[in-house]
Amino acid sequence: MPRLIFVFLCLFSVPVYAGTYEGYRKITLSGAGEERINLQGKSAVVTLSDFSGYALILNGGHVVFTGTAQSDKPALEDGGKRAILRIKNAEAITGHDAVIDAGGGHGLDALIVGNDDGRLPVVTLERVKLIGGWNNWPYEEGEYHGDALQDYMGVKSFTITDSVIVANNTGFFADPQHPVERITLKNVRFEYGVKSSGYALYLKNTNAKSTYVPEIVLENVSVRERHECIFGRECPAEMYSVHPPKQHPKGAVRRGDEVCWPELPEIKGCVRVVGDN
Repeated sequence: MPRLIFVFLCLFSVPVYAGTYEGYRKITLSGAGEERINLQGKSAVVTLSDFSGYALILNGGHVVFTGTAQSDKPALEDGGKRAILRIKNAEAITGHDAVIDAGGGHGLDALIVGNDDGRLPVVTLERVKLIGGWNNWPYEEGEYHGDALQDYMGVKSFTITDSVIVANNTGFFADPQHPVERITLKNVRFEYGVKSSGYALYLKNTNAKSTYVPEIVLENVSVRERHECIFGRECPAEMYSVHPPKQHPKGAVRRGDEVCWPELPEIKGCVRVVGDN
């Protein structure tokens, strides 16, 4: 795993951030334990150093994370043990040059962000690779829903660039549980891991009561098709990789290798279906 992480990070020209975060608290997370850190309104840079535990970062100003983490632990009922890294109640969240791999964790999320204190953070992710945990399919009672990236309580916006999101269950669960104003994805690849029981890109549930759709901008975004479906048939991307899928109201429409949402004008752009993993 460390070698794979190194290769991924070297794919990009890494900018120098020295001096950018002067005055920020510096935190390094390593080992396999549980970390619960209350920043009490302060800003911080969190460096993941082959971290393999659970981390909950609370009540921050600007929270920045970078580095590597990998865990095969299961998601647990405690809210601080649902993800490798959870950032809750921050003013802003930035992740750069990071790999967080929850692919071996049953129901485990790689990254959870979101607030329940009335503030809505701006979330910016650049050159990250997030790998979500796996689930049984159909779900068994008491199981948690493994995502690569989830907005759990609400954010103002997501901007994700030059990144890879890998689903073993769900990849980016963007469907807002609280209103999200804008989602921008640029140069983002959505892939599947060893397992593939869910949607790699979950933008909106058009079967839900809420008709709200945030402004979504898709630029050079690709998605792969699932390895298998529940009935063992083919798994076309417009039905099984993206949400809202073809079979839902205002769902995806595929033309050639592009999947678009012509009945949802809030979604600007399409995703490109690419070959096997």
